[in-house]
Amino acid sequence: KPAYLIKIGDALEVVDQLVADERTIYVPPSKILWPMPSADVEKWVREDTDDRLFLDLVSYIADHLELPSWRQYAIMALWVMMTWVYEKWDKLPYLFFLGPPATGKTRAQEVLHQLCWHAMHTVVLTEATIFRSAEYLKPTLLVDEATLWDREKQAAVISVLNARHDRRLLVPRVDKEKGGPDSIQG
Repeated sequence: KPAYLIKIGDALEVVDQLVADERTIYVPPSKILWPMPSADVEKWVREDTDDRLFLDLVSYIADHLELPSWRQYAIMALWVMMTWVYEKWDKLPYLFFLGPPATGKTRAQEVLHQLCWHAMHTVVLTEATIFRSAEYLKPTLLVDEATLWDREKQAAVISVLNARHDRRLLVPRVDKEKGGPDSIQG
């Protein structure tokens, strides 16, 4: 059952709802778009260090993927950690898997889907999908490269993706319902 993990002083507490004021009570949604952590999170937050988290991520990735070198597991683990604190940087790198069919690219994205901040693994991508999901959900997008094969048809999608890696760039759109411009930052 979804719940909130909150920090009160130095203590962590699991609660079924958050009371903001007399009229506002937040209840976790019953349908969640991405995997949620287990109840063990409270224990891990208290006991683990960043180094331990990094080594656990490397181990998890190594258990699920076969990569040529330890460095690649480390890069993936660091990239996962970055997705959880992405707001600290103006620019973020993409992680791109290149290889012939049946070499584990989709499997790597499935593993990342389990580990990254609000991961969304998608094969159908439009400008609107990127724009709205970035605006409302702030996900880590995991895009199957087949989506981007037709560069002429996907030129606008590629432009939006290229702008999204840099927080300082704006992606302008017109919202007809609001009667004016709308934009998201990278």
